[in-house]
Amino acid sequence: MKASKYDKSGSAAGEIELPQELFSEDFSEAVIYEVVEAELNNRRQGTHKTKTISEVKGGGKKPYRQKGTGNARQGSIRATQYRGGGIVFGPLPRDYSFKIPTKKRRVGIRSILCKKAQVGAVAVLQEVGLQDYSTKNVFEIFKNMGILKNACKDKIVIIGDDGDEKFRRSCDNIENLKYISWERILAPEIYHADHVVISESILAKLAERYKKISTRGAA
Repeated sequence: MKASKYDKSGSAAGEIELPQELFSEDFSEAVIYEVVEAELNNRRQGTHKTKTISEVKGGGKKPYRQKGTGNARQGSIRATQYRGGGIVFGPLPRDYSFKIPTKKRRVGIRSILCKKAQVGAVAVLQEVGLQDYSTKNVFEIFKNMGILKNACKDKIVIIGDDGDEKFRRSCDNIENLKYISWERILAPEIYHADHVVISESILAKLAERYKKISTRGAA
């Protein structure tokens, strides 16, 4: 499987053969769904809270006498049927996170990259992070690559080295451009990206970490 290759200025430099250990023709949609769902759930704070009848302030006095009014008997104006009363079956603080095996997560990441590569959404950029970058320079690179022509719509993810702090900060200043480290790839970001750009210097590292693993063995 091949991908377009670009030099450090963003100009086309032919094609590059993607590592077979990382990019192959087969991938698992089921594992992709599970990995993306797990990561999104793990990001949820779960701090939502509504008050029950015992937690709402006031309502200590019976609104009217038990009998003789013709109305249904009521014990408190903070009952759930009253406006301003307690909430029935409302959300309470909870932990949404759940763990998946490391091997299965790696299968999911590899499957997402394979799927992106099959539709031509993966590109390789030479020597990312080795220049004196600025927001203007980084913007020109991706503009030369031809993937910023619909910047207001297309989402771009670049996978680089965690040590390229200046390059990362320059990317953060550009709308819809997300820089992530190869050491902790974010599954939802690359799954929803329209373009995935990988630094050539870390392509081998990715291949070693996310090399092809049987989906059956990852369960």
